[in-house]
Amino acid sequence: MEARANNILKVIERQFRRSELARERAKEVRAETTVHWPVVTISREFGARGEALGLLIAERSGFALWDGELVHAVARESGADEIVLRWLDEHRRNEIEESIHGALMGGQYTVGEYLRRLSKLILALSVHGASVVVGRGASYLLGPDDALRVRVVCPLEERVRGYAERQGISASRARDLIERADQERRHFIRQSFSKDLSSAADYDLVVNTGTFPLEVACEIVFAAYRGKFGRLPLPAPAR
Repeated sequence: MEARANNILKVIERQFRRSELARERAKEVRAETTVHWPVVTISREFGARGEALGLLIAERSGFALWDGELVHAVARESGADEIVLRWLDEHRRNEIEESIHGALMGGQYTVGEYLRRLSKLILALSVHGASVVVGRGASYLLGPDDALRVRVVCPLEERVRGYAERQGISASRARDLIERADQERRHFIRQSFSKDLSSAADYDLVVNTGTFPLEVACEIVFAAYRGKFGRLPLPAPAR
């Protein structure tokens, strides 16, 4: 348990360092202006490559990437509140502490308590900005002014074929896994937020990765971000 928590804290530290680089680059260009980059949230059908798209967006923008598993783990583990607060913007510390206080404490928890922690973590990430948050209902936790809310979809047959190839499994096995995961995600959203996961009106943008390759889908997301917020994150520095 302790080793797992330490590993998670190291990942969190790397993520916040990455988002701090994006903020520092913005400060260099706009030295006299406080720049806040709204987050990008990604809801996705299983097998539609939403996680891969989120990673590509994060790499090109310099944003920190928070995928569903990491957000889930952080909301469960103890001690994470200290490392999160350490990397948040000092100038907005009080506001963030108000959002995150008590959200990541250890111990036993009910489903309702988990959702409370999860909600406060995502709200804190929104205050900090410069992040891509994949899954865990983030699209429903943030308002239209706080995030570009993206839904990633793909025809079922293409998801089955692509997932089977990537995982080296049979098409029938891939179909079973996809259908089960889709059902679990619909249930989580319905039970947690009383929403229909497939309702397009709850998102700013729906991208079909069966139509557009990831590279093109990323450009579409950036165009939507610029159209909504009037600006784009600076490119990540060369490594």
